[in-house]
Amino acid sequence: LAQVSAATEKILQSVREVLGENGVQEEKREEIVQFTQVAIQKVLENYHQLPDWALEAIGATIDEKRTSKSYDGQGRTSWWFWPLVFSSTNPPETILQPHIAPGECWAFQGSQGHVVIRLPEHIWPTAFTVWHISEAVSPSGEVTSAPREFAV
Repeated sequence: LAQVSAATEKILQSVREVLGENGVQEEKREEIVQFTQVAIQKVLENYHQLPDWALEAIGATIDEKRTSKSYDGQGRTSWWFWPLVFSSTNPPETILQPHIAPGECWAFQGSQGHVVIRLPEHIWPTAFTVWHISEAVSPSGEVTSAPREFAV
């Protein structure tokens, strides 16, 4: 709820700024912002978020034996401290986390890969979503490594 509220405020502030930058008069600007706020509220009232069964926090796990190997980290940093090795590459379990941010992804080897996720209980799935960062937050300004096709 706090995130939705914060996002709504950012949207409304952006609307105010864009209207101001385009010379819309103050009283007209506030009227448009109020209409925008009503529209956002209507969308949120009709939006029903589906449960995310593929979260580690609720018991989802990765079947390592049937999942693609992680990218080996060429060009990434590894640290050797006998008898342990620490690497900056992320494991497949990374995809079971609720957040997405630059660098918080699981990279697999090659151009095609697969992952087997064990869900915490038997379900009848009705929708699937694959999340990836947008170009706007990508440090390189591109997302060419993002999944473009997937099958379930």
